[in-house]
Amino acid sequence: MNATMLRKLMRRRHITQNDLARLLGIDRCTFGRKLSDRRRGSEFCISEARQIGAALDLSPLQMAKLFFDE
Repeated sequence: MNATMLRKLMRRRHITQNDLARLLGIDRCTFGRKLSDRRRGSEFCISEARQIGAALDLSPLQMAKLFFDE
């Protein structure tokens, strides 16, 4: 996942980590860990990625670049 890209998209749309954490139904600290931690088990699951994409109004290409390009 491209955390830098996600942070930029969030800033452009004035959406905070807290906003997305609430949307996903997870704690803000958990969201922050998933955003910054590369350890196995700390990544966003598919349903969370879909919710993030919907909240940020991302195209399928943007979703692919965000979650699958390194």
